[in-house]
Amino acid sequence: MTEFLEAPDHTYVLEPDNPKLDRNLNYIDMFEITITEWEGKFKLSQDKKPSDTAAARTELVRSNQERIKHFLDKVFK
Repeated sequence: MTEFLEAPDHTYVLEPDNPKLDRNLNYIDMFEITITEWEGKFKLSQDKKPSDTAAARTELVRSNQERIKHFLDKVFK
């Protein structure tokens, strides 16, 4: 997730052999999750500049969500 969410400027890396990690292992509860859905949100408030709304629309269509294009065409006439 760090690679995706903080790219390209992710500078912090916790190495597996870091001695600080061993001291804190007793305080860490481990668990595993399975991601079943990935969802993003854009807030398209009425007070946004038209250029911001257009940029958000373009990004939604560009990000491989072509199915939303028809919806956006109706919303942003």
